[in-house]
Amino acid sequence: MQIPAVVMSVEYRLAPEHRLPAAYDNCSEALHWIRTTRDEWLTKCFLMGSSAGGNIAFCVGLDAVTTVDQLTPLKIEGLILHQPFFGGVERTPSEMRLVRDKMVPPHLNDLAWGLALTIGVDRDHRYSNPMKNIGVGGEAKKEGWRVLVTDD
Repeated sequence: MQIPAVVMSVEYRLAPEHRLPAAYDNCSEALHWIRTTRDEWLTKCFLMGSSAGGNIAFCVGLDAVTTVDQLTPLKIEGLILHQPFFGGVERTPSEMRLVRDKMVPPHLNDLAWGLALTIGVDRDHRYSNPMKNIGVGGEAKKEGWRVLVTDD
């Protein structure tokens, strides 16, 4: 099967040397670069990412939907989030099940967020726990975006 699509990957700055929102800014800049291209095949896109990339696709998408008119002729059709990396201060049931996990116990996730988030904010910040903010995604629905979240 052939799918008429172009897949692009953005190289973004990494924490802890460059804390968030540095990665989001790099990916937003890539959207604006795509917007300036004259190639018609780059006018429709989905933002996609896995794990931390899923978080980045989500956060960049939320920012992009508020400035959708500045991205024309680029039209974002939706988000594809594969196991997006989110989490808040309060442990979820799935995190509690992993307390004794030898590969990635919850305290390693805490460490990762501690190195990535802006100094002085906790894991309930909008970058790490967007569901804490009521109404997340309302603008995306208005734009007709489709959102797919997968867990395996």
